[in-house]
Amino acid sequence: MRFIEKSFGILSLLVVSASWCFGQANFSAGEDQFMHNKPAEARTYLENAIIEYPANIKAFLYLGIVYEQLNMEDEAIDVYQQVLGNAGELTANVANNLGNIYYKKESITEAETAYTQALSADNLYPTAYLGRANARMKMGLLHEAVADYEQYLLLDPHSSQRQTITRIIALLKKEFSEAERQRLAEEEKARIEQAAELLRQITEERARAEQAEAELQRLITEERIRAETEQRVRAEYAEAELQRLAAEERMRTETEQRVRAEAELQRIAAEERVRTETEQRVRAEAELQRMLAEERARSETEQRLRAEAEQQRLAAAEKERAENAEAEQQRLAAAEKMRTETELRIRAEAELQRLMAEDRVRAETEQRIRAEAEQQRVAAEERMRTEVEQRVRAEAELQRIVAEERVRTETEQRVRAEAEQQRLATAEKERTETEQRLRAEYAEAEQRRLATAEKERTEMEERVRAEYAEAEQQRLVSAERGRLQAEQRQRLLDEITNSLNAVAESSQGLSSGIEQIEGYAGEFELE
Repeated sequence: MRFIEKSFGILSLLVVSASWCFGQANFSAGEDQFMHNKPAEARTYLENAIIEYPANIKAFLYLGIVYEQLNMEDEAIDVYQQVLGNAGELTANVANNLGNIYYKKESITEAETAYTQALSADNLYPTAYLGRANARMKMGLLHEAVADYEQYLLLDPHSSQRQTITRIIALLKKEFSEAERQRLAEEEKARIEQAAELLRQITEERARAEQAEAELQRLITEERIRAETEQRVRAEYAEAELQRLAAEERMRTETEQRVRAEAELQRIAAEERVRTETEQRVRAEAELQRMLAEERARSETEQRLRAEAEQQRLAAAEKERAENAEAEQQRLAAAEKMRTETELRIRAEAELQRLMAEDRVRAETEQRIRAEAEQQRVAAEERMRTEVEQRVRAEAELQRIVAEERVRTETEQRVRAEAEQQRLATAEKERTETEQRLRAEYAEAEQRRLATAEKERTEMEERVRAEYAEAEQQRLVSAERGRLQAEQRQRLLDEITNSLNAVAESSQGLSSGIEQIEGYAGEFELE
């Protein structure tokens, strides 16, 4: 059993050795054809070599180059991808060749990824920097492309494309500077426009603030004028009210004094009337006693005289009652007096009729007594008439004084009312004139403020327009200069592209990892 196992191991070793030998033979033959630039003949040997010995990384690398030379790009991609993961020290060469094929197929993103993988394996590989710079140019990553170009020239300072690459770098940096300048110009323009807008907003805000302040000042002025007017009107009204109250108090005092005077006059008149009635009653009693002594023979004459006296007395009493109709108490007193006198008269007549039968002896005495009584009666009547006339004159004078006081009071009230109306009219006129003057001053100040604000706004707009026109002129000049530079740059790029296309057509630019391979030692051309 051990012999069998040992024999099997020896056999396996012999088979492996034979396979390596056959694979090495195919690889050597394919490499020889490859070195003599015979890709069609090298293809078969190299395909057999990778089948017989898959660990030969160079066989895969040469086969990929052969496929590329035979325009079998997809097969070349498959070969490179099969060996890329375990290519070892040839990883950078495999990834670089894979990026070249992707670049030719216009798969720019995949090409950029393959070049990056090659540089990850060997960061000092100049060809991969050049290929990735070309790919990034087509991707629009200009700053990254410039960095790769500069790194390529740093690693390969004697490159045959150094002059072209230097021109491209200078051109791109100039374009970067121009783009940066345009960006700064646009930012400056935006800043100016923003400043103009901010200035406009500040101007509008200041105008609104000034308008609000002016409106506030106007309202404060109007409120102050209104308050002063109301205060002055209230003061004048209070003064007028005080004067009215004083006048009413004075009139009330005068009225009370007048009423007290009238009451005092009425009291005096009543006392005088009572005294007079008492005297008359006493005189009547005396008269009655004297009349008791009259002759009955002269009763008819006495009755006639008494009737005439009674008529005169009644007429006087009636006149007095008519004059004293306003005083009910006087009327009642007079009525009571008349009733009493009538009763006395009736009693006297009865007594007189009774006494008419008296003794005629006392006729002379009675005649004398009657003469004296008559004189007293006439004097009393005259005194009563005088007192009535005085009282009537006093009442008429009092009425006249009251009427004059009422007329004077009404006149004073009318004069005060007219004076108050004139004062109020004058105050209203002054207030109106003050308001008009303040409105005129406010309108003038507002007009000056608006004129100043308009002038400032106009100056600011002119300054902003001038700055904007200057910036616009600079922008147009810059745009024209940029356009000319772009045209010049485009002409230069067209010239470079034509030159590089010619170079690219003359060389495939593949890397085999062996610098002494004469047919494929060229670098990847700049496109």
